[in-house]
Amino acid sequence: MPDNPDISSCANPKCGSEFKRLGGGNLTVYLVDDPVAWGLPEHIKQRALWLCDTCASQMYIRLDRLRHVVRFVRKLPAQNSKTA
Repeated sequence: MPDNPDISSCANPKCGSEFKRLGGGNLTVYLVDDPVAWGLPEHIKQRALWLCDTCASQMYIRLDRLRHVVRFVRKLPAQNSKTA
């Protein structure tokens, strides 16, 4: 799980960007079946994570629901399609 349990800053623990306003970066909300296993209060049924613009351009988030951790997946470089 990232160091920050909320969306006040980027979910990437190596980034220090702070969440300032909607429209910047990528805000994602995941439904969770077992909030306590995710370190959330029992009544919370979702996990919200935010990646800043820089991190969102390089990676995306996947939840490992078996281990109850957040995984950061690097995006593959864009393939330039050649037209003949």
